[in-house]
Amino acid sequence: MSVFGDYARYYDLMYQDKAYLREVAFLVSILERFTPDVRDILDIGCGTGMHDFELARRAYAVTGIDVAEAMLARAEAKRVDSKPGIARRLEFRQADATSFSLGRSFGAVVSLFHVFGYLRTDEDLANAIAKVAAHLDDEGLFVFDFWHAPAVEASGPGAPERTVEDDDIQVKRKATPTWRPELGMVEVKYDFTVTDRHAATSRQFSEVHKVRYYSVEALTPLLAASGLVVIETGEWPTGAALSPAVFGAYIVARKQRVMHGT
Repeated sequence: MSVFGDYARYYDLMYQDKAYLREVAFLVSILERFTPDVRDILDIGCGTGMHDFELARRAYAVTGIDVAEAMLARAEAKRVDSKPGIARRLEFRQADATSFSLGRSFGAVVSLFHVFGYLRTDEDLANAIAKVAAHLDDEGLFVFDFWHAPAVEASGPGAPERTVEDDDIQVKRKATPTWRPELGMVEVKYDFTVTDRHAATSRQFSEVHKVRYYSVEALTPLLAASGLVVIETGEWPTGAALSPAVFGAYIVARKQRVMHGT
């Protein structure tokens, strides 16, 4: 069972009600407060590009990277079909968050929808943060969200079931989580049933997603080790203060300016 394999075909339908507009508006408010002149963004774990298209509509140039070919194929297909003014502001490339090298830097790096939770080891996390720092301009921003450890530890993982549909198909997704507190991780088995509404036929497939959760206190020194200083935290995407009741958290970190000796 691979992650975001067959799932990619139904990803946009599954998250058609996700508040992408609200999330991008909140992200832009952060960028405008801390780096108002920045117009170039790197998105790590871009998926099908839903945040990126909204950023491009706001005149940001976005390079999106993802390890999942199927997700990138859908992002690129949408880019090709979009208006020229949007399409030319977007680029999608396959790359691993822990080892990518694009040969340039950006004014801001973002990673949204808990992408950093898919980094399964501390080594992967440290490598990914180092890559973020290497691709940031001095004083550039890194903005990312994650599952907030105090909330997960207070209530445990949920097991939501979802059913979505359009004119052609119905998709049912059952989630079965296994909490692994000794690893700071939740393993979620997703079982999908996809029904063709016209042919009245169904197919089933499954994927297992292993998602880590973090505290701000654990992430802060890892960011600092790569020259990234935490300047804001809160609930994503409201900005409310963090508490054990807040499941989705975010961090804004700034890359320190490198001081060269004379």
